[in-house]
Amino acid sequence: MKKRLLLLYLSLFSLTTQVMAQQQTITGKVTDLIDGRHLAGVTIIVKGTGRSSQTDSRGNYTIQAAENEVLVFRYIGRQPEEKTVGTSKVIDVSLNAQDESLNEVVVTAFGMDRQTKSLGYSTPRVSGVEVSQTQRESFFGGLQGRVPGLSINATNGNPGASAQIVLRGFVSISGDNNALIVVDGVPINNSTLNQDNLAYSGANRSQDYSNRGIDINPQDIESYTVLKGPEATALYGNQGASGVILITTKKGRAGRGSVIYNNSFRTDRITRGPERQTVYGPGSGGVFSGVTSIFEGPKYPEGTKLYDNINAFFDTGLTQKHNLAVEGGDEKYTYRWNSEYTDTKGVIPTTSYRRFSTRLTGSAQISPIFKATTSFNYIIGLPI
Repeated sequence: MKKRLLLLYLSLFSLTTQVMAQQQTITGKVTDLIDGRHLAGVTIIVKGTGRSSQTDSRGNYTIQAAENEVLVFRYIGRQPEEKTVGTSKVIDVSLNAQDESLNEVVVTAFGMDRQTKSLGYSTPRVSGVEVSQTQRESFFGGLQGRVPGLSINATNGNPGASAQIVLRGFVSISGDNNALIVVDGVPINNSTLNQDNLAYSGANRSQDYSNRGIDINPQDIESYTVLKGPEATALYGNQGASGVILITTKKGRAGRGSVIYNNSFRTDRITRGPERQTVYGPGSGGVFSGVTSIFEGPKYPEGTKLYDNINAFFDTGLTQKHNLAVEGGDEKYTYRWNSEYTDTKGVIPTTSYRRFSTRLTGSAQISPIFKATTSFNYIIGLPI
């Protein structure tokens, strides 16, 4: 009896060792077939099993698979690719774009999905990655020059300055001509603080409180859809009279949990100042005067030391941005948590803008026809 148990144990151990030996670590890189850039967030699944992985920010992946098993590579907007595991432990894949322009779906009013070909008006779309790569403080600064007819009129060049977003021109003399901003189907208030409502009543002439749209982290945005036609903006009533910018935020992707971190640093300085003459002193008609702002007096004596007070006034600006994201999940439940810190010091002394933003999003596919998505966003402007 003992011999039989020993033989059974050895047989099971040998079988387990053989199965484990079949598993091998497969690595590789996933790139775009057209331009060769790295694709982050590509899901790799071992066909017929529950094993999966995801590419990192440089397109690299690692997964456990046995010989003759099939790896399925899936990515939004790309054609799925299947590769059979052979003797090589390195499998690189290039994904081609998926041509679905005839069935392209855009989000219009309050989350309604419509096929592009069924719409009677233009709906320009801009990728969130394209805008976030500009590393601007606000998303509307990154949209400048990427949407036909869009005009961003900044009040000044200081950090956190407010801006007017004009899509359809000035449709009102006294009203607000800003475009309506809708985030995941919910309109947000992008107006500036009215100083008349404060204890100190006065026009917003000396203070700038920024637009509330500047609070949105560009790294949280998946795509922008712009509605400009009267047929499109009629969906939002008089709120959309000046156009609508629909923002779709990023959600978690199925696959192994991943951590993504990126940062950027930027310096700003004044390269050109106003031209000034350094030949004649204060006065008029060649006569010196010490109480005038006109410099048409006598010539400065040779060797007079002159000071460049204008260029000496400005500093070198510095901007730093840090983003940390954690995402993952499976086919039914996904999550994404992203935090961002921005610190900007302007070229004008004492001007700065600091912001901390964190956003948590979760999605659950409760049934084939019912999906629930919830999000929590906390934003704070930090003291200087």
